[in-house]
Amino acid sequence: MIPPNYPEETIEAVHSALLSEQQLEISYASREQRETKTYRVHPLGIVQRGAVTYLVATLNDYTDIRLLAVHRIQSAELLDKPIKMPKKFDLAKYIRQGAFGFGGSDEIKLVVRFTIPAVEHLRETPLSLDQQIEPDKAGWLRVHATVPDTAQLRWWLLGFGDQVEVLEPTSLREEFVNTTRSLHGIYHAATA
Repeated sequence: MIPPNYPEETIEAVHSALLSEQQLEISYASREQRETKTYRVHPLGIVQRGAVTYLVATLNDYTDIRLLAVHRIQSAELLDKPIKMPKKFDLAKYIRQGAFGFGGSDEIKLVVRFTIPAVEHLRETPLSLDQQIEPDKAGWLRVHATVPDTAQLRWWLLGFGDQVEVLEPTSLREEFVNTTRSLHGIYHAATA
C-alpha cells in the first residue's frame, strides 16, 4: 500500500517530543468521529505497521495507552512540559502483549500444509523457536509451530491463497472454511 501523507512538520514534532520526552498538543481526526479534537499527548513510542505510522501515547491526564495514526494528526505543537510515563511501561512488551496484532497472550499450536515454494522462506525466518517442517503429500510440506493467536496471523495465512491449508487448531480451520465459503459465494455470484 502507498503510505498515507502527513505534513513533515507533524512527524518532526512527534519525533522531537519523543526524544525530549515532552508533551504535544495535537488536533486529531479519528476515523470513527468526523470532527477534529484537540488533545494533550504524552508520547511513549512510534511504531510502523505496514504503510501506517502510529504514535503510542496517553492522552490528557488518562493512563490508558492509545494508538494514534500519525496521518490523522492535523497539527502538532511541542509543549514545554515533561511527559507522564505510565509506571513500568515497556513498548516492546506492549507490542508482544497484542498491540498492533503482532503478539498476544494466547498461543496456539498451528499445523499448516504449504506448497513447497510457499514454505521455503520459513527455513530462514521461522514462525517460532519450536517450528518443525516435515514432508506431507506430493508437492506439500507440513509446518508445526507455536504462535500467537492474532489477526496478523490470519492475514498472513490468507495471503498465501491456495498455497496453504490450515489443519489445526480445529477452530482456526473452521474459520478458514467459513472464509473460503464466503469467498466462493462472492466469486460464484460474480460469474452467474
